[in-house]
Amino acid sequence: MSQKMNKFRHRPGAIPATAKEIRIKSIQNPYTMRAYEIENYIQALKTIEEKLVKFMKMGENLNKEKDKEKSATVGDMVFIHLISYNDEIKLPSFVYRGLINHINKDGAYYIFLVDHGISIELTRNKFYILPQDFISDKYLTKTVGIFGILPICMKNNDSMPNSSNSTAVVVEKWTKEAIQFIKHLLSFIEVIYFDHLVTDENNGKEYGEFYFSIDENVVSLSEALFNNYHALYLEGDLLKLAEMDPQLRKRRWHVLHVKFSKDREERKIPTFINRINDYQTKFFLSEKILIQSSVDCDVLSDITDLRYPKEVHEGWMQSIKSSRPRKLQSYICPAINNGLNVVAVGSSQCGKTTGCILAVCGQITKLEKKMHSATRPLALILCTSTFEVIFIQSLCDLFLKAFKNIRSVAAFNGLSDRSVAAMIYNGCQILVTTPRYLSRFMNENKDILLFDRLSFLVLDNADVILDKYHHSIGQLFKKHNVIENREPQGDNRPILQIIISLTSWTEKTKRFVNFAMYNPYICIASFIEAVVFKSVCPKLYCLESKHKNNKILDLLKNDNGTLRTAIICVNAKEAEELNNSLISTKKTLLIHEEMKSFDIQALRNSWMSCIYGFYPILICTDPVLSELNITNIKWLIHHSVLLKLKNHFNYRFSVLLNNLTQRVPDCKITIIIDENNNIQVQSIIKMLQRMKIEIHPEILYYVQKIAITLEMNKKDYVLCDNVKSFGFCQNQSNCVFRHCILREIDMPMTNVQINDKVKLVVLYIHDTTHFSARIVEHIPHSDKSDKITYSNVEYMQTAMKIQNYYGNIENRKMCISTNVGDICALEDILDTFKRVQVLRVNYDSNNFQDVKYVDVRCIDSGIVRESVDVRKLMNMPEELQKLPTHVVEVFLADLVPQDEEYMWNRYTNEQVHKWFANNFNGSCDYIGGKVCLHLGNTIWLDDLIIGTKLNGHSTVKVSSLKKELLSGKYAVSDSNHLLNLFELCRNGGLTHFNVHDTSISE
Repeated sequence: MSQKMNKFRHRPGAIPATAKEIRIKSIQNPYTMRAYEIENYIQALKTIEEKLVKFMKMGENLNKEKDKEKSATVGDMVFIHLISYNDEIKLPSFVYRGLINHINKDGAYYIFLVDHGISIELTRNKFYILPQDFISDKYLTKTVGIFGILPICMKNNDSMPNSSNSTAVVVEKWTKEAIQFIKHLLSFIEVIYFDHLVTDENNGKEYGEFYFSIDENVVSLSEALFNNYHALYLEGDLLKLAEMDPQLRKRRWHVLHVKFSKDREERKIPTFINRINDYQTKFFLSEKILIQSSVDCDVLSDITDLRYPKEVHEGWMQSIKSSRPRKLQSYICPAINNGLNVVAVGSSQCGKTTGCILAVCGQITKLEKKMHSATRPLALILCTSTFEVIFIQSLCDLFLKAFKNIRSVAAFNGLSDRSVAAMIYNGCQILVTTPRYLSRFMNENKDILLFDRLSFLVLDNADVILDKYHHSIGQLFKKHNVIENREPQGDNRPILQIIISLTSWTEKTKRFVNFAMYNPYICIASFIEAVVFKSVCPKLYCLESKHKNNKILDLLKNDNGTLRTAIICVNAKEAEELNNSLISTKKTLLIHEEMKSFDIQALRNSWMSCIYGFYPILICTDPVLSELNITNIKWLIHHSVLLKLKNHFNYRFSVLLNNLTQRVPDCKITIIIDENNNIQVQSIIKMLQRMKIEIHPEILYYVQKIAITLEMNKKDYVLCDNVKSFGFCQNQSNCVFRHCILREIDMPMTNVQINDKVKLVVLYIHDTTHFSARIVEHIPHSDKSDKITYSNVEYMQTAMKIQNYYGNIENRKMCISTNVGDICALEDILDTFKRVQVLRVNYDSNNFQDVKYVDVRCIDSGIVRESVDVRKLMNMPEELQKLPTHVVEVFLADLVPQDEEYMWNRYTNEQVHKWFANNFNGSCDYIGGKVCLHLGNTIWLDDLIIGTKLNGHSTVKVSSLKKELLSGKYAVSDSNHLLNLFELCRNGGLTHFNVHDTSISE
C-alpha cells in the first residue's frame, strides 16, 4: 500500500500523464461512481448500437408472446427500445442493452444501462431478453472511486471545525453532506480526469484520483474533500494502522484527534463551493444568486411543489396570478419548509416578503396540535410600519381564509388596546405588528400574550427594524422572552425558526444573525449586497473625466495577465476611447453593444478560453453585460457610473460571483467617478459607509454638492409629498421627486400669507393630512374686514373651455413627447376631458428611452392617476394650459404617524373620511384653517376646522381634525415639521415672503 500511496502523491498543480478524461454519469458516494472514458466512447457506442439494431431487425426476436415465455431474473442482459424514458431523463439513443439488477414486488424491473451509466424502471413488456453472448463487447461504463482517503465527520463540540484542536471522527459511510458536496462540485465541472491506481479484483471496481481544473488551477477530488472537512488522507500513522489492521474498514468508527496544520489553511480550492466553517457559499449560475448554508435545499420551480393545502395555493394564485416563483422565492421557500433559519436579501420589489409569508402560513397549517391556545401565537411577524402590518396580515388572511382555526391578528397604532386584546382572545395563531407597538402593548398588558410556543419569528425589512427600532427589539427579546426557545433540538433544528428579509446587509444585521440565528440559510439576490456581505472593499477615485484613462493605465501598470480584469463602461464610445488609450501597452479585448451578436459571442468564447498568465484586459459596456454572462472576474473596474437606473449598476457586480464563493474573496473593485457621474454617487458612498470604509472629507463634500445639484436640477418635478407632509423624505435616495425648495419655482402663486385664514371646498382626500381643495374665501390677518371671495364662475368656465375644445374630435391629437412637467389632456371618462400635468415618467427597466406609462395630477381636481398609458394623453394648446388654477394642495402642519413611521395607513385615512362624514352636512358654515406656510400652489394649515351652525342658535360648533387625530392616537405632534420646511426655504433663498421672515422661525 505504501508504494501505491507514493504513486498517489503527484506533482502539485499538474494532471498526471496516465490520467484519462472521463464523464461521470452517476454518483452514489466518493467510493462509488459510474463513469466512462471519453476516448473512443462514441465509436464504441455506435458499434454496440449497430448490433442492437441488427437484433431488432430480426423480427422473431421482438415477438412479445415468445419473449414472455422467457423468465426475467436479476443479472439477465436485456434489449430496450425507447425514444425517451420520461420528462426528467432524456436518453441519448433509442436502443440499449441493460442488466436487470432488481425486481420489485409490484413487478417493476430496475434495469441498469451498462453503456450509459444510469438506471431506469420498466415493466416487463418494455424490454426483451438478449441471448447470452449476443454482444461480447465490454461495458462502456465502469465503477470508479476515490483512493487513499477515509470519510470523516466533525465531532459536535464547542470548537469550530477549523480550530487547532478539532476532533475528526472516521465513519463507516460517507456523510450526506460529503455526498451533496461532491455532487454539487462535479456538476460544475466540464472536464474531469481519472488516474487509475488500484483495481478491486472481487468486483472490478477501479480506484484512483480525480482531477479537474477551475480558472486554470488543477484540483484533485481528494484535496477538495480534505479541505472541506469530509475526509482524511490515508497516510502517516493512520496508514500504518490500516496496514496493521486490514479489518479497520469493517469497524463502525474510530475517534482520531487531528491537529490541522497552518499549511492546510493556506491551501485554497478555487471552486464554486467552499466550506466556511460549517457553511458552504455557492451561487447558481442560471439565476445568479448567492447562497451560504451548511444544508442544501431544493430549488423551487413551481409554487405548487411546496405541497401546501390547496386552499393556500388558491390564495397565492388569487394574489400573484402565477405559480412560477420569483428568483429569491425559489430558494427561501424550500429552506423555510426544511425548518431552517432564513436570511433573504434582495431589492424592495423582489418578492421576498410574499415568499416568506407564504412559507410560514403553509407551515402553520401543519401545526394543528399547537393551535389550541388563543394567546400563545405560533408566528410573530414584525414590520417597519402600520402600512406593512396591514398588508402582511391581509396576505395571511388570503392564504389561510379556508382555515377557521388559524387566525391572524394585526396590531398597530390607531387601534385601542382593548380591541387588540379582544382579537387576541378570539384566536391568534399569527400576530402581525411593529416592534414599538408590541413592546408598548406588552408593557401595559403583561398577562395577555405569551411566546413560549412560538414556532416562527419573522422580521420583515430587518435592516430597518434593527436600525430604527433596536431598543424595542431589545425589550422584546430580553424582557418578554420572544426568542427564548431558539436553541436547536436533537435533530439540529431549532424549535423557533427565525426568518428575516432585508434590502441592505448592515453591521447590525450581521450581529443579529450571529447572535440569534442558529445555522442560517443566507440567500442574497442583490449583487451589491453580496459584495458587502463578503466584505470586498472597493477603492474609490474621484477624478476629472479627462484624467480617467490615464489613471486606469497607471492602475494596470503591474498587470501581468494573472488576474481576470474587466473594465465596464457606459457605452461604446467610452469603451473605444479607453481601448485606444490602453492598446499600445496592454493586451485588451473590446466588446460593446454596437458589435454584432455573433461577434460578441465569439469574443466571449475567446475570453473564456484565455489561460492564466495571458489574460487580456476585458473592456465591455453595460448593454452587453447580460449577454456575456461572465462571472469569473477578479478585478472589476467601473470606468464611470453615469447610469440612469440603479439595477444596471447593481448588475455589474455579478461578474464577481465566482470569486465571492471563496472563504476569503481575493477579488478587487475599483470605482472611478467624475464630474458627470452624479446619479449613483450617493448610493456608492452609502455602500462604502456601511462597510466602514473611511472616506476622505473632500469626497464627502463633493458628493454633498452633487446631491444638492441633483435636487436643484429637478425643476420640472414637484416638491416631494413626503417633504410636504413631514419636512423630509425618508426614501430620498430612491425618490424621483424634488427635495429642495427653489425660489423661481416655489414662490406663492396667490397673495395668501402666513397667519391668514382660508375657507375651502375639499375636493379630494389623499391621506390623513393631505388634501386637494379650492379656496372660496381668503381672510387676511392684517385686515379681517378685507376678505376676498372667490367666484365659482371662473372655475366652471375653465372646465367648460377644456370640454368644448376637445368636444371637437379633430382636436384630439396624441402628445408627440411626454416629459415631467408637461401639461396635457386626458379623457377621464367617455367624452369627459381633464387638464393634467405629468408628475413622473415610468421608464422600462431595460430601456431608459422606452416610455410607456406616466403618473399625472389632474390640475383642476388634485386627483393623481398612476400608470397612465402615454397614448391616452392629448396635446393641449398653450391658451388652455395657462387658464387659471383654482385648486391648491393643503397639508396639516406638525402632525406625523406614531413611532416615526412616516407613512399614513388606510385606517387613519378612513378616520379622516369618518370625521368629514360626521361633521360636514347641510348646516355646515365653513371648512378652513389658519395658514402656516404657502409655497407654490401648496398651503400648510395649523388645523382643519369644520364650523357648523346650531339650530336656533347664533353660535357655531367647531370640530377640529387635528384634535380628532391626536385624541384617537392616530397621529402625534411634531414641531420639527414646519421648522424643517423653513430651513429648506432659507436654503432655497426664500427668507422673506408672505410678510413673514422665515429666518426667525426656528
